[in-house]
Amino acid sequence: MDISDEDIALFRKMNKGVRRLKNSDRADLAPEKPQPHSTQQNEHDLPKRWYDESTQALEPAPAVEAEEVLFYVRDNLPHSTLQKLKKGAFCSDLELDLHGLTTAQANSELQQLLQHALYRQLRCFRLIHGKGNRSAEQTPILKSWVNQWLRQQPEVLAFCSARQRDGGTGALYVLLKRTHQQ
Repeated sequence: MDISDEDIALFRKMNKGVRRLKNSDRADLAPEKPQPHSTQQNEHDLPKRWYDESTQALEPAPAVEAEEVLFYVRDNLPHSTLQKLKKGAFCSDLELDLHGLTTAQANSELQQLLQHALYRQLRCFRLIHGKGNRSAEQTPILKSWVNQWLRQQPEVLAFCSARQRDGGTGALYVLLKRTHQQ
């Protein structure tokens, strides 16, 4: 792309008097991106909670289909609450995108998000797990693991697949218990 002399002159005119900031006291605001990783895992990559006492890996999460709608509810949540969750009415701006992560990384990120949400007393968040279209197996591995993990979290009251505009069957709305901070 060629830049015209007129554009260069306009740029210089608009930036006249602009000076570079000193490097001291500058914050790096670039978000951290996950490092490229191998898709192979060993027992040292996985959280200890996924291993039994004999250090054998637990059975893989039951497989779910890419387009399968996920739905889970704990205890006797009112029907009106479930309807609001399905519409995304509770969700805050808090979301977590697990695309490109290993199951171990996804588990760690999910645990951190749960702790953050509970600390901030946020009741709902959106979790993007994807449909597995880019995985080597062409199956939704993270979707299957997330479905299993969330069911094991006592803080999770319910979850369901998101509306189409919020990710459809590649994302979830997750509803947490109320927390009482002292």
